[in-house]
Amino acid sequence: MALLKTTRESLIFLFLLNSMLIFFSCGDKEPIDYRDKFLGQWDFEVEIYSFTAGNPPETTSDTRHHTGLISYGTTDNEILIQYLPNSNVTLVVTDTGQLENFPTFYCHGSFEGTEILHMYLRWGGLNTYFSHTIEGRKK
Repeated sequence: MALLKTTRESLIFLFLLNSMLIFFSCGDKEPIDYRDKFLGQWDFEVEIYSFTAGNPPETTSDTRHHTGLISYGTTDNEILIQYLPNSNVTLVVTDTGQLENFPTFYCHGSFEGTEILHMYLRWGGLNTYFSHTIEGRKK
């Protein structure tokens, strides 16, 4: 009879121990944000080009280097890309690195893996436009 009592107590103890382990291991875990792999400091090379129609037409071009920052945007799928001291853009990024929700139809860009960014921004109208061709490398 004593052996039966010990076995029963052992089974109850093991049941309670397993129940507690399952309960504590199933707690809410912070989900991993896929944008994390794109965040941080980046070295940007930006080719700036402008065109104004006229007689004669005027064009300017310049290349600038800047260490900028990619950070979270305001919504769950956005990132803020600060590629020059006074120039930034907030875009939607997919988990595969495609960039969306550009300010104009002419813009496009994507990440190549998690270390390289290619982006083209263009805006303007009525005989004038500006463009930024941006190449970024994560630091």
